[in-house]
Amino acid sequence: MNGARMRAGESIIEAGRATVILPAANFLNLDTITTLGASTYTIPGSGQVELEITVFGAGGGGSCSIVGSGITPWIAGPPGGNGGKATTFIALPAGSVLSLFVGTGGSGGVFLGPNYFGASGMKSEVEHSGIIIAQANGGGGGTNNAGAPGYGLGDHIFRGDGAVGGAGGPATGGTDGSAGQHGWIEIRY
Repeated sequence: MNGARMRAGESIIEAGRATVILPAANFLNLDTITTLGASTYTIPGSGQVELEITVFGAGGGGSCSIVGSGITPWIAGPPGGNGGKATTFIALPAGSVLSLFVGTGGSGGVFLGPNYFGASGMKSEVEHSGIIIAQANGGGGGTNNAGAPGYGLGDHIFRGDGAVGGAGGPATGGTDGSAGQHGWIEIRY
């Protein structure tokens, strides 16, 4: 770019490799949605509203303690994976309604229960008129290995940068794993 300054909303084409469009607005407002499950969000303001929508997938639950052998009678359970994170920039008319889903963190594995392994975290997503705008998958539950980090769909995807996965049960013996952190959604405008 040779020191050239770009203004918001302009495209950059450098060496024919990529196009980047800077957001045209400074986002002064932030709404954070933490209500679990399905809900809706009405875009405030008037005219076309530029939005930055970031979704955070829920973390997977950690596995319970694992019975070891010999001098190591207990082994700490593997943790759950962190959820994914995805960000999308979009302009929509004020008054438009977005469909939201905020994922629940995966439950931790139970030492004396039917589920020794942690459960996967749930996805968080935003849709407009039935089309997914941004989605972040939940992290995998801890099993005999650490849970896999979540991915997502959107303009920018960050593997494993979402909600934190639950810790595995400590190596102190017969301990349950921790639940993963719930997901959330941030809408800037």
